[in-house]
Amino acid sequence: MPDTVCPRCGCALEESKSGTKYICTNDDCTFLVKKADFQGEEKPWTVRLCDDQSLWCQEAFETYPSIIAHEYWRLYELLQQGQPYGALFQLKDLLEVLLKFPVLAVASGILANKYPSDLEKKILSIS
Repeated sequence: MPDTVCPRCGCALEESKSGTKYICTNDDCTFLVKKADFQGEEKPWTVRLCDDQSLWCQEAFETYPSIIAHEYWRLYELLQQGQPYGALFQLKDLLEVLLKFPVLAVASGILANKYPSDLEKKILSIS
């Protein structure tokens, strides 16, 4: 057998009773393939995730503010390298930047205003 891992969920594959098919051992997975058609999965799931371009916003890599683009690229890079745990922490970093960046941009705009409105003063809690 070329590879004993299910390409969908990563669980073990076993031969069917007839010996002509491979079936995933995960009860929640429906993967089933004829032995003659199965060639094994060479790429880890993290790499397959990167290969599916419909999951990635290509515009973000090039046109988003550099601090966001960098974190997004780093997430992609860690997944491409097959490092899911590092990617999980990188996802946290990306979400943190996505939340902080707009807040800091607005705060900067308010602080740059010589005559902030009462609402703007209240937002920043300045007198």
